[in-house]
Amino acid sequence: MLVEAGAAAIEEVLLRRVAAEGRVLVFNDWEAMTDYEHVTRTRLTAATISVLHAVEGGHFLLQSRVVIFGVQIANTAIRKLTVHPSRAVFERALEDALRQRAPDGTV
Repeated sequence: MLVEAGAAAIEEVLLRRVAAEGRVLVFNDWEAMTDYEHVTRTRLTAATISVLHAVEGGHFLLQSRVVIFGVQIANTAIRKLTVHPSRAVFERALEDALRQRAPDGTV
């Protein structure tokens, strides 16, 4: 379960990375997460919206219907989030992103 302290840590890293890099593309392996505190979704959505200009996108590996629904609700405001239904698809998206950023096109 993602609790408020976890959301605070994620928010801190997000804001620090935006400040340092100017742009972020986020990958979250939340496959094992089964639930979250309501305040966590609200907090992370607000933090993401506060730097939305710098967010290239967010990719989530999810299995829990509750967590999938929460991410989909957040995405009504953010519109840059992708839910991946399997590890293979999630890892392929991550590899593609890394390949695009690698100077020689390799991962």
